[in-house]
Amino acid sequence: MSDNNTSLARRGIFGELLAAHPSAGAIEARRKALVLAAERIGWDLQHIEIDAARGTARVEARRDNRLVYLHIAPRGRATVERFERGYVTERAGRRGDRYMSRRIEDEFLGRSSHVDPREALRDFAEYLVANGNGRALAHDIGDALGLPAVTA
Repeated sequence: MSDNNTSLARRGIFGELLAAHPSAGAIEARRKALVLAAERIGWDLQHIEIDAARGTARVEARRDNRLVYLHIAPRGRATVERFERGYVTERAGRRGDRYMSRRIEDEFLGRSSHVDPREALRDFAEYLVANGNGRALAHDIGDALGLPAVTA
């Protein structure tokens, strides 16, 4: 692997989260800290998938009818997508065998693309806080996640 690819692999997901290649226990502790931080501000992290070997991550957060997805792809590309979930009730079936069916309908609200995973994580966190229950994230959440201090 070239030095450039090694550098990108070390950067990994969530910025420097996997830079030191922490043990599975350390990754699980960081995952739990992330879940607790999201719960504190009223969000439910429904899906967290971390692939340290490939340097990818997928996180799905939900609060009421709002969905937010964080996707971190190999080589550091990342996107944050936002949706509003609604339900539509409609008739289904053929004549004589009709019934009312409830269908999920997601309205796309926006997408932001990032070159740096840390910027994507910051965008994701800012969106969760701005659309949360009004509480703030703990100041030490970055330490709990093992993230380095990032200056704005």
